[in-house]
Amino acid sequence: MVLDASLLVPDRYNPGKYRSVCPECKRENIRHIFPQRELVHLFEMIVESAEMNRPIIALVLCRTIFEVMVDGLLYRLMERRYTDTQIIYSVMALMGYQKKLMLVQDITGKSLKELTKKAGHDGLTKTLHELTEKRNAFLHDGIATKPEKVVIQGLFETTRHVELGAEDLLRAVNFAIDTIDFFAKTYSDNGEYIYPFEEDREY
Repeated sequence: MVLDASLLVPDRYNPGKYRSVCPECKRENIRHIFPQRELVHLFEMIVESAEMNRPIIALVLCRTIFEVMVDGLLYRLMERRYTDTQIIYSVMALMGYQKKLMLVQDITGKSLKELTKKAGHDGLTKTLHELTEKRNAFLHDGIATKPEKVVIQGLFETTRHVELGAEDLLRAVNFAIDTIDFFAKTYSDNGEYIYPFEEDREY
């Protein structure tokens, strides 16, 4: 919910975006919608999946949303350094997910784990890893299961695969909520425009 109505003033020259005024310097600027419009449908599908008790669908959608939001963060970081829009799109089109995370780290000086910890979501990367393993298992084998360790006759430990359940569904939904909060805070922390090589200038 947007509590400040002034943040919903449409930008006539940039359809789909909004105008806002900084409360301190009174400068007017363009605001982008967060999260992106294209993600709204995915969040609606997560809710529908939860209502249908289909944890694997919610899990795959949550993992997809995270990757899309990494794209959004990388775009913001590069745009805030006055990178040409076409260059941004070209660079991102040539990079896979892991390479994009590496570029985010190069720009911010922090790994994904460090960024999540700074935003107050220290366990987010662990949950992300778990979701990725479950998603990959489903994509490779076509079976929505997860590994579970069991002890046989108290003698030795083995691993069996069990179906995903309500706990996995709740974990995926909570991950989606935490993802939005993490990226919202990280976007805010990296909103300042920075001239390239500003620190290296000689006066």
